[in-house]
Amino acid sequence: MVYNSKTGIPLSAKIEITETRGHLGQNTESDEITGEFLSCLPPQKTYSFHVEKEGFMIFSESFAFQDSNIFVKIPLQPIEIGITAVLKNIFFEYDSYELKKNRFLNLKY
Repeated sequence: MVYNSKTGIPLSAKIEITETRGHLGQNTESDEITGEFLSCLPPQKTYSFHVEKEGFMIFSESFAFQDSNIFVKIPLQPIEIGITAVLKNIFFEYDSYELKKNRFLNLKY
């Protein structure tokens, strides 16, 4: 479920799900009334969720799915002057300051 982190109101948002090895899982959108979305993904893998909506900070986080039925809550923070943003899922080459070439998902936006 995607929702406004300040008000708790459900949101419609674009969702990109990627298996952590870089293979694209799927693109979907959350429902504008309930904020819910449905995705069928193989269990026993870790996926990166990249969620965006105009006027809100980008949400990007990894989830490891061990079970077949998972309910994920995705809070989107409204963009405001002076807020701090934390970028997750930024990966570097081993023992280097170079970014991994296949892990630019958070930086392309």
